[in-house]
Amino acid sequence: MHDAAPQPDGTDGLIRLDVAVRDASGQPVTDLGANDFTILDDDQPQQLVSFHAANADPNAPHNVEVVFVLDEINLASEESKQAEHAVAEYLQSSMGDLPHPALVYVLSSKGLSVTSGPSRDGNAIASELAIRKVMRLIWTADGLYQLNRFQGIAIRNSRNNFSLNALGSIVIEERSRPGRKLVFWMGNGWPTGEGCEDSFDYITEFSTRIREARVVLSGISAWPNPADRVFDYKESHKGVATERQKNSWALSLQVLAPQSGGEVLTGRKDLERALEEAIDKESAYYTLSFDPPRARTADEYQPLRVLLKDASLTVKTSAAYYNQPIFYDDPPVPAARVSVAKLDALLQTFHGLSDGDAANRLESLELTERMSAKQLDDWKERLHGSKTNAALVAVADASSFLDPPEVKAPMPAPSIEEQRRMLAKTVVYVSKAMVRLPNFYAVRTIHQYRQPQQKESESWKVPPVDQLLQPKGTLSATMFYRNGAEVADASGMGRKNVSAQEEMNAMQGHWSGLVTRETSRSQGMDTRGTFGPILSTVIVDAAQSRLEWRGWEQHASGMRAAFKYAVPQARSHYEVTYCCLAEGTGITVFRKLSAYHGEIQIDPETGAIVRLTVQADIGPRQPIVRSDILVDYAPQTLGNVEYMCPSRSVTIWRGRRSEMVHEWNQSFRAYGPFVTMMDDVSFDRYHLFRGEARILTGDEALPF
Repeated sequence: MHDAAPQPDGTDGLIRLDVAVRDASGQPVTDLGANDFTILDDDQPQQLVSFHAANADPNAPHNVEVVFVLDEINLASEESKQAEHAVAEYLQSSMGDLPHPALVYVLSSKGLSVTSGPSRDGNAIASELAIRKVMRLIWTADGLYQLNRFQGIAIRNSRNNFSLNALGSIVIEERSRPGRKLVFWMGNGWPTGEGCEDSFDYITEFSTRIREARVVLSGISAWPNPADRVFDYKESHKGVATERQKNSWALSLQVLAPQSGGEVLTGRKDLERALEEAIDKESAYYTLSFDPPRARTADEYQPLRVLLKDASLTVKTSAAYYNQPIFYDDPPVPAARVSVAKLDALLQTFHGLSDGDAANRLESLELTERMSAKQLDDWKERLHGSKTNAALVAVADASSFLDPPEVKAPMPAPSIEEQRRMLAKTVVYVSKAMVRLPNFYAVRTIHQYRQPQQKESESWKVPPVDQLLQPKGTLSATMFYRNGAEVADASGMGRKNVSAQEEMNAMQGHWSGLVTRETSRSQGMDTRGTFGPILSTVIVDAAQSRLEWRGWEQHASGMRAAFKYAVPQARSHYEVTYCCLAEGTGITVFRKLSAYHGEIQIDPETGAIVRLTVQADIGPRQPIVRSDILVDYAPQTLGNVEYMCPSRSVTIWRGRRSEMVHEWNQSFRAYGPFVTMMDDVSFDRYHLFRGEARILTGDEALPF
């Protein structure tokens, strides 16, 4: 089973380079510091975000993995046997106790297979290689060109296609594991030339996925490469910057290897010794990272150079990368930003407009201050078109986390002692309210707002042209609150929807407030804890952090006291969750205990919380840039007793979409553009849940 992808912590730059340094004699240099390196991106110096000198200790986890590729379709039978013998000799040296985990891929006319592992038990790998039948088959030759059906140019092109599919599959397999991989292709590679694969998409994808997988590709052979006599690879080493420059030689082993920081060694009579020397030299390295400049178009070619203070030393690392606009967030720019008063005046001009025209005018607006729930309800009653109402809700919900309009003559702030008295009531309210809540159920209705799907003509490597939120659909579920836990059940059958990991988090005191999921069909959000955990978590964290007076707010039920709070990560119990990271196998859930801030509005007389916002401060270089939750609470009567229960909530999330990419007989995930999701949620039809049972007649309706 492949390891889970490591959780990104934002300390590494968006572009990461593994750098090997050698002295004049070719030996690795291991005593350099960050100040010894300068990264040039298209000849422009870049600020180093992180630096790490890898420990050459083979016991260090995820340090270096050694990968051998036995190429039986491009080597003659005798050459293939010699390559396999050299690999087996290496695996069984030192009594089979390998310095680094290793595994072997075999490319034959039957397909691509691999030994189990990676493992440091060289004897076990060699035994598996000798038997062959026990190796895992990644794919067969079905659907690819059958080598024995072609001659001349046709068989050359077939071998080219077959080999590139194998290399791509190996890179994706290795991409699912952390650490640096030394990939040795045993032989001189595959044929290239007229009619062979030369697509710009292939060139950019190989460059990107090899870099992401941290693969150093090298070729090693006891035989000279016949193609060296007819083609000078040095020109292709410069890289392919545009579609017009594409050529099949750019996808040859002789070009891909040095582009990755590797090399091609030919004419090596002692293959085993050549392997040992190459592995030993590549095992010591440095990892540097930086943030690239912003790209304007997809696949912008960026040549790289790493300079050292000591000019006598040589460097081996990736020669270039392809920059993408989606490396950074590019949020939509509204057509206009207006105050609540100006929006109110604008809405009065909508009489006579069609439903669609009015909605279009609203969709591109953004408020500069918060629209109150009362103002929203008033306008929803006066605007009759469904599209216009939906657009108005989207504009109002997007303003939920802003400050309200300024009051001309605000009430004076209460004294510090009075503020403490109000907050003390709130602490008592939170500690007792959850205990007093009975078992009940209510109906939760979610109005989803999503960005339109990108058009087929648009590249997933650039932000979508249309990022305006539009109504996606409405979901309804019965929410059961039983013994202090909330359960959502869309079918009404009370099926529990809490994972084992979420239960474990609850035991550890972590609250996963907003769970974001992505499937092949859609993205969805699930806000947890609105009936209890959100209140206790925020109050406890805020009380131990920064909590200060914001002001009074007038509401239909009376004056509310508003406090601002900010919780640092070190004191946070708020976990942001997102499924799933594109790294690794694409199934690792992103989890981060995040710093957060927000607002608490309370009834100054009772201490009851009537409004709460939570806004995550996630930090840089993360797949999520926004995760905000608002919950409004209102009195509900359950069993002749009044309780404060959720009446409405708004959740807004923005992060990188995960795209499913299909290349080289493999399917894997890659990060796409940043997208926004918003849910407008209402809670109503509260009923006390009693343990009694009775038989309903055919004329009686269900109580919900």
